[in-house]
Amino acid sequence: MWLPSFFVLVVYVSGYLFLLFAAICLACGFYYLAELVEEYTSAAKKVLRVVILIMLGVFVVLWAYERFYFVYCAIGFASHLMYYQLLKSFPFLQPKTLPFIGSGIMFVINNVAWYRYFNENYNMFYNYRLSPTMAETKSILVAQ
Repeated sequence: MWLPSFFVLVVYVSGYLFLLFAAICLACGFYYLAELVEEYTSAAKKVLRVVILIMLGVFVVLWAYERFYFVYCAIGFASHLMYYQLLKSFPFLQPKTLPFIGSGIMFVINNVAWYRYFNENYNMFYNYRLSPTMAETKSILVAQ
């Protein structure tokens, strides 16, 4: 019967412990952000409004300057307009209203659309030199 070495067991156990503690830290961070939003609702509303307006500008720039497909930019623009509609009643959101349901639907459509875009245009990272070259990924310690 084959048994893994002690080092392999340590690596797997420490990897899973890392994932567990990373998830706990992320949950604590989100809880803290929720507390901040609950405490400072007017400031959170202003920050969200500015972020949504910046994202609307980003979609226009992506379409006009970077020549991204209009359909994907329009979907992103429309989804952020739906998010902007939610700010009218912020922090009180009713799940049965049209802006809330529309925001949820547009969230899913937007994420699926951009996933398809980047899945079909994976070479974009090479064209813009966003992926590391072989020289950048090769370690100094590797024998030539």
